[in-house]
Amino acid sequence: MASNKFLQWAEQAGGKISLIHALVISLIFAGFSIAYHQGGILHPEMETRLPFYLSDKPLLNKLYDSRILDLDLYRARELSYFFDFLDSKFFELTVNIGRPQFLSIIHYLFSIAIGCILWLFAVRELKLNPWTGMGLLALFWTSPSIFLGGVIFRNGKIGVTLLTALLYLFIYKVISARQAGDESPISRKSSILYFLMLLGLSLLDEQGLYLNITVVAFLAIWRLGYRNSDIYMMLLLGVASILLHEFYRYIIAPQLTLMLNGYTPNFSYQTLPIQKLLQDLPAYLIAGIYLYVETFRFLIGNPPFAVGIILLVLAIFFPIFYARKYPAESAASLAFFNLTFLAVVTTNCLMVIAMNTLMVLRHPPLMWPDVSRVYYWLPTNVMLALTLAILLKLLSNARVSKWLILSTLLVAFAGNIAALPGHKATFLAGHMQKYFQSSPVVLDALASLDHPSNDPNPMVANNPVYLFFKQKGN
Repeated sequence: MASNKFLQWAEQAGGKISLIHALVISLIFAGFSIAYHQGGILHPEMETRLPFYLSDKPLLNKLYDSRILDLDLYRARELSYFFDFLDSKFFELTVNIGRPQFLSIIHYLFSIAIGCILWLFAVRELKLNPWTGMGLLALFWTSPSIFLGGVIFRNGKIGVTLLTALLYLFIYKVISARQAGDESPISRKSSILYFLMLLGLSLLDEQGLYLNITVVAFLAIWRLGYRNSDIYMMLLLGVASILLHEFYRYIIAPQLTLMLNGYTPNFSYQTLPIQKLLQDLPAYLIAGIYLYVETFRFLIGNPPFAVGIILLVLAIFFPIFYARKYPAESAASLAFFNLTFLAVVTTNCLMVIAMNTLMVLRHPPLMWPDVSRVYYWLPTNVMLALTLAILLKLLSNARVSKWLILSTLLVAFAGNIAALPGHKATFLAGHMQKYFQSSPVVLDALASLDHPSNDPNPMVANNPVYLFFKQKGN
């Protein structure tokens, strides 16, 4: 009897859940994350970048100085530098008010926005139960790349993640509208926004450029089955955004660097060691798959790795079972389902694994346990969360109880929470170990800059960030 009353209450309360509630929950999770960080850590790269960003040098000169911002390895991601600059200004504000924090305001603002997009996608577009939307939101926020990724470092990946979520939502809306028979053309304003989102992906980070190519691949697969003019237009805009980015990368940005800072950037980072990849291809592919499974299991409750592989395989092949168990009413609907499945598996799984493989080829430390948990996996994390929402929609259509789905999400959420101390212990024992030890001392020294008797701990006496603010105060 009591359980029936609870279910009735939950049913009624669920009908009242809105985007405002999703925003509030995101803010609460952000607050817990900030508290859990205890001020964060000063990443060694930021010892140079923070004083540089906060110097009197003109902003444009800063943004186009890859010698400082990317260790003289030109990356053409000046848009991400702008968001890093905003983070630096926020950090300066925390120092000025006597509450320094090595935490990224951009990471938290973008994560809150992404969480709201995820909820909107699940509830408004997929028509899932609002409680299910909240469950997905909770999994997203308690995955380590979000909850433990809030320190000041780089904002390229979280910017790519936000745009990836927006593009996922946009493309889904277009394709689902066509499947429902709505042939009304995409507005000019929406087309422009779509193009700018794709261009923004590429300008933020190389991973964004790759995901831009992934969007083009997804639409190309769709183009094989549907001769829709809007899909064709979106495909052309995707290609155009890539070409424009390449023109910027190789022509515009180098000229701006030369004009503003008097040197031509170093392009040595622009070539991949393909020969090295081919010599040990199986090992690199295994690394790409491993990191994909890790990101997946960190999202869904941190099951053991073997269980994570099994769950991932089941998630990939469940749509095939669903299509056979619940055949479409028409051949056109079946073709739509099959094409969608092919496009999603190709782009959200196979191409992301290939991306991971290339990333490890470029930067082998990505395989380190502490690095495999944060930052680099943010875009994959949100792609998996959004695709998981579609999988839950299929389960709902297959008449799986919404309360069973919600209970499973709650168990996964509990698993994510229980795993957080282990994730943090991995960081404390990782390659940043000494910075976890020194950062609290640096924060204390920055908080006491105005004290006449300030005599910093020898651990921070020569710290560039501390010295910058001490000299600025004098």
